[in-house]
Amino acid sequence: MADPSVEPERADPRTRVDDARLARYASEGDPDDLEALVLRYRPLALGLARRYAGPLRSMDDLAQVACVGLIKALRRFDPQRGCPFATYAVPTILGELRRYCRDTHWTLHVPRGMQERIIAVRRAADVVTAARGRTATVSEVAVELGWDRETVVEALVAGSTRSTIPLETEVGDAADPCQLIEFVGDVDPGFELAESLIALEGSMGALTTAEKRVLRLRFEDDLKLHEVASRLALPESRVARLLASALGTLRNELGLADEDDTVAVPPRVRRRKSGPRVHGAEPTGIAA
Repeated sequence: MADPSVEPERADPRTRVDDARLARYASEGDPDDLEALVLRYRPLALGLARRYAGPLRSMDDLAQVACVGLIKALRRFDPQRGCPFATYAVPTILGELRRYCRDTHWTLHVPRGMQERIIAVRRAADVVTAARGRTATVSEVAVELGWDRETVVEALVAGSTRSTIPLETEVGDAADPCQLIEFVGDVDPGFELAESLIALEGSMGALTTAEKRVLRLRFEDDLKLHEVASRLALPESRVARLLASALGTLRNELGLADEDDTVAVPPRVRRRKSGPRVHGAEPTGIAA
């Protein structure tokens, strides 16, 4: 007995009408026949789409993809081959659905080649884990696949893009919940430093040449008071007075004359040479 879910036209009384319409569309390509056939076999397409429904996939989107597969099957179907249409259409519709799920499964765009490497790494990890009775290491997976270790690590890091956590996710105790975004990032002190530098730049014009030199040597070159005096060949007391005069002028220019604290002159910013840092965590299931 034929399965009605796979070949509905054999049990449907409209089989002869459908066969005639399929044959006519195959030979003439009438859009009206195509529309009628889509409506006729749409329940079949929707039934296949429901197999892939889930919380991360919209049923409406799956239904549209399944109908696209149905239309492709109708356009390619050749009645003269003697194959029932449903038998021909089901693989075509399923292929379209699988392709859609594969391409939209990733939260971030991952090239097809990298997707295949991720799958290969996970399969190799399962094989090694089953054989050794423990979690496979990156080196063991690399040996199993005949790849270098860096390629395996790259695939593991890329595989972490399959899912993400919204920043609005609530964490912590139920009595005092908070969102994940509150724990992400930090205040960059560079912004405050930049604002201070901009403010000072506009106020430096009020200083004398000698005051500017003292400030530059003290705060930009990070020299001590006696070192500044030695550099300028001036008494240390004279350098101290120039420094106090410069700071007082800056306080007045910045509107800080009523404050007791010394104006926040930024210290010298030292630049450090360093190579790029690579951050990456290997997913659970493969040890380092």
